[in-house]
Amino acid sequence: MVKNNRSEQGLIETSATSRRHLLAYFPLRYLLAAFFFAYVFQANVDTIYQIEGYVVTTIFDNLSQVNLYYSEKALSSFSGNVSHEFAIPVFSQMLFLIFFPTMALVSRINLKKRIKILVYGILCWFSFILIQVLGIGITLGLGLNVSPETYVRISIFATVTAGALITELMLFSSLKLPSRTRVKPIIKRKYGREYAYFIVTLAGASLLVYALLEVLDITTDSPITAYFALNIVTIMIFSYYLSFFIYSLRPLTWLKSARLYPNTDDGATPCSISFLLPARNEEKIIERCLRSIDAAASKYSGRTEIVVVNDGSTDDTEKIAGEILRDLKFATGKLINITKSGKGYALQHGLEQTTGDIIFRIDADSVLDESAIRPIINHFKNPEVGCVSGMIFPLETNTIWQKSLGLLFVYYISVIKRGQELFDSVLVQAGAFSVFRKDALLKIGGWAVKQFGEDGEITNRLGRYGYRNELELDSLLYSEVPGSLTHFIYQRSRWSIAFYHARGKNLDVVRNPAEYKSPRALVFLIALLTHGLSFAHGLVLPYIAASFLTGTLLIWLADIPSFLGFAYKFALLQGIIMLVQIAVIAYNLTRFKKLGHIKYYPMLRVMSFVLSTIVRPQALEILLSWSSKHKEYNENAYDELAREMKRSVDPIGM
Repeated sequence: MVKNNRSEQGLIETSATSRRHLLAYFPLRYLLAAFFFAYVFQANVDTIYQIEGYVVTTIFDNLSQVNLYYSEKALSSFSGNVSHEFAIPVFSQMLFLIFFPTMALVSRINLKKRIKILVYGILCWFSFILIQVLGIGITLGLGLNVSPETYVRISIFATVTAGALITELMLFSSLKLPSRTRVKPIIKRKYGREYAYFIVTLAGASLLVYALLEVLDITTDSPITAYFALNIVTIMIFSYYLSFFIYSLRPLTWLKSARLYPNTDDGATPCSISFLLPARNEEKIIERCLRSIDAAASKYSGRTEIVVVNDGSTDDTEKIAGEILRDLKFATGKLINITKSGKGYALQHGLEQTTGDIIFRIDADSVLDESAIRPIINHFKNPEVGCVSGMIFPLETNTIWQKSLGLLFVYYISVIKRGQELFDSVLVQAGAFSVFRKDALLKIGGWAVKQFGEDGEITNRLGRYGYRNELELDSLLYSEVPGSLTHFIYQRSRWSIAFYHARGKNLDVVRNPAEYKSPRALVFLIALLTHGLSFAHGLVLPYIAASFLTGTLLIWLADIPSFLGFAYKFALLQGIIMLVQIAVIAYNLTRFKKLGHIKYYPMLRVMSFVLSTIVRPQALEILLSWSSKHKEYNENAYDELAREMKRSVDPIGM
């Protein structure tokens, strides 16, 4: 009986601890605070309309001869027989305006950072008012005949773009990040063709998206359209679809390069290759990984070596790797043991020990396809190519998360990255499977150490030095992926922190005018805007909930015929977007004989929701909290950030 009482007491204590941890879980605090501010703003929405209307009309009264009037949530101007009406997109603004006070309130940061975040929130609101002033001023000043519907579309687009930009300005000015890298290109290139592709696809996507808006006549600014508003994200995604089809129609770059740069395998000595594997506690998979590389080496006529850097493993990784490396049949092996120093240091240390001309950097928890080497090596016939990444699939597909991640890989690599490749602007080559020209690695200084996101950082640095980043979808790697929601959140939180480190170190891409000779600068900037917009999209749940409680949404839905017409058009629009996406993914799945996986498409939407609602806000809060404690970025600060991430991601404990 005593034993049972103790057991019950232990369960009670564990349950109480779990509840305390759950209440301290940042995403929960974040969503509750967002609901509070969304409720406050929507309960006072008429006041916000009036304030903006008063400010804009006052500016015009003092700075121009235009007579502007505010009435019924819109601004109007009358000149002779011509009248203009300008709606104020307050609902689109709110998704950004509730983000700043929410983050300032619930983050574990000092007072100085709280005030800074709130100041950026005020700046964001001022930018929205400025957009109204400029939009109305340009329309009236130039005598443009802009319909109210067209003005709504343009103003919503400008609003979400400005909101995303100021969000990113706040983030990168508030965080402690690795020092920025200044670059002087090694390879002098012209980017006329890449810019032409970029402009054509972006213009085509813009016309397509706004043609849909025109045909379906969706022009209302509401709590619903504020979230789903077609904006630069949608346009960029459509441009990637167009890029994919353009890429599919043009000849392969390496085939054209073969005529200019003959393959050294044809009668001559093929280039030597080195597989560089950082490994920490990989005893369960390291044998399969090394055996698969040895099997792939059997199909390559050049010299192949494997360099394993054991990064302070506490299991049998060292023992197993040593035994397998001594038993290789087609490759030579080398094991290097270091104290735990992080993946970047392990890669950089191992690079110094490699002898190959081409470096295959793969993760030790992966299995390489036997035919993976030759297709990637072909790309290096072009001396401008610095890095090529292959196609990745999940090693195990036992859970719905693993199966869905396979679909996500196909979409992201074969569509998004393929589109970026057309512009020579790939932003992240997969760390699990990237192949480098060693000479290029040495010239740019190798991998960054003591930071997250060494894969994205080196991808952008290579591109800034003038090297090409390409893809090879016929080279396959099977890698371990998260098997549950908890592990997915943990992995993507780490990747989200890596976003700030990789982008922060290369932020001069958008700050230095000289960098705009390449479209990489614009693609990089759009990626920042997309990231900033994701914070607004992640607040849709508390935002819509608040709109119900305040009656804002119910008032908008009261006109049943009008609502049904809008709902039909809007559903049709979203259906078109989803069908295009499904068609592109299905087309790529057939290439890998995995068309049946298209049934997991709804999970892509779930993952996107988890990323914007939980992962990205959580990663930002971790970085803000950590930045409040450290005056500068150094090795000790980095180690503390790694520990802080592990403590903060899971409310119960991994």
